[in-house]
Amino acid sequence: LNLANALTEVHLFSEAIRHFEHVLVLQPSYVEARANMERNKETVCDWAHREQRFQRLRGDVEAMLQRGDVSLVRPWHALSYPWPAELLKGMSRSFADKTLRDVALQGLAPLRARPTPPSGKRRLVVGYVSYCFSAHPTTYLLGSVFRLHDRARVEVHCYALNAPDESPQRAAVEQECEGFHEVHTWPTAHVATAINRNNVH
Repeated sequence: LNLANALTEVHLFSEAIRHFEHVLVLQPSYVEARANMERNKETVCDWAHREQRFQRLRGDVEAMLQRGDVSLVRPWHALSYPWPAELLKGMSRSFADKTLRDVALQGLAPLRARPTPPSGKRRLVVGYVSYCFSAHPTTYLLGSVFRLHDRARVEVHCYALNAPDESPQRAAVEQECEGFHEVHTWPTAHVATAINRNNVH
């Protein structure tokens, strides 16, 4: 499993799939291996028996959520899967709940309440937090979003969790939002405090 995951990290997806399949021969109920293998098969456009494969993985995920476990399928990966919105919502909730538990374990003081809701006089403050403010597909796809916000109604902040890459894509994001924050060297709690201090809704 670790070898397959490592191969995935360096984008050797077909090789990783071969190792995930071997894990599943040894232990057919290994949900993490199945989840990661299906993600790789989506990446390489392997559509063979897709419906049956995703039906089985869906059953695994639903069983996890019923037990109160965190989904082993990441919600953002599942956006391309043939699953209903309610299941995606449940998966997202499991990740959010885990995050709250992790924060509680760190003993961090709660942040102050959310800012005043937007109104005719107060703009909606939106914050984007990403590792992908770079020459990355996410930034290519979201590039126009930042400039299309109605600035009379929306204030935009971006929090970059990745170091500058000097790409034109990052430069465009920096120019098209009102607050671009370099936070890639900050501890998570400091990033959360900055977002809270900027009154992000």
